[in-house]
Amino acid sequence: VTLFGKDGNEEISIEEILDYYNMQEIEELYTNIGTKAISAKYLTNKLVSIYQKQLKIEETTTALQESIDIVKPSEKQISIKGLDNILINFAGCCHPKYLDPVIGFVSAGRGIIIHRSDCKNVSYFDTERIIEAGWKANNNLNKKSKGNKKTKKVAT
Repeated sequence: VTLFGKDGNEEISIEEILDYYNMQEIEELYTNIGTKAISAKYLTNKLVSIYQKQLKIEETTTALQESIDIVKPSEKQISIKGLDNILINFAGCCHPKYLDPVIGFVSAGRGIIIHRSDCKNVSYFDTERIIEAGWKANNNLNKKSKGNKKTKKVAT
């Protein structure tokens, strides 16, 4: 028997409660609650407290994942096959995130536009303007670049 089952995930089981009280059978728990050896209010509060802690952990995990998902990727994280120091922008249609599979599209005047590989707009692109792109494996974003690197625009 499982209490507080959510989406098929086991939250806390009767067996865990029985173990906590050193009991073998659920009838023993019922008897102790009925004779007020175990306060029903205390048990209920304990179960609610456990559930709320688990719920808080889930909410925190979800919020953390969402905050990670909205971190804007940097052009320093992108590698374009065979090209260095080029103007890179990220597509507003598919909002590529770090480590999403991506491709580059050579645009007129905006450099390489990075799209998610599964972006619905990619199917409309001129295939001759699509370029291989990916995320750099070793990213030292905290190090300042040396020298004055100028961004090159890609002619189309």
